[in-house]
Amino acid sequence: MNELDKLAAARDYIGKLARGRDPITGADVSDDSVLNNIHICRCLLYVEEVLGQVVEAGGVAARRERRTPFHITREQLDRYEFPPEPLPVTGIAQRITELAGDGNMKKLCYRDITGFLLEAGALRIVTDAGGRQSKCPTPFGESLGIRQEQRQGKNGPYTAILYDREAQKFILDNMESILARR
Repeated sequence: MNELDKLAAARDYIGKLARGRDPITGADVSDDSVLNNIHICRCLLYVEEVLGQVVEAGGVAARRERRTPFHITREQLDRYEFPPEPLPVTGIAQRITELAGDGNMKKLCYRDITGFLLEAGALRIVTDAGGRQSKCPTPFGESLGIRQEQRQGKNGPYTAILYDREAQKFILDNMESILARR
């Protein structure tokens, strides 16, 4: 593996971490992970972007161009393909970003979606006995198709929040409001 390949692999690992995914297993990180801190997420997204520019420039640091804010048209959203299985919010954000198709645009962060869902009353924050906070669907969220599933990760069991077709449709239908929160 040459240096450029190592940089590309590092970029891919950082990108997965920024989106709340374990870069080795692909599993969602737990809600109480430090990776769910907005400042850490933004930092990792920035590092991913810089590494991508270095890889594209053949291993040379390029001058950073400002990326435009994330935006997407209704026509682009209409091309969203619903997978057969429910998705975590990170997968939904990634699919929507890919639909926008502009390499000079910031990516849609899953926190934009969950922030909207918290405000809309579809998710709520709960605190466990150890003082750790996590999100879970409200009865309204469950009626939209948001559900919890217990999973086993590298560091033990965790609760994954999954979004079925109807929940994904609700997110797509409210994309304008989601982006207006930024």
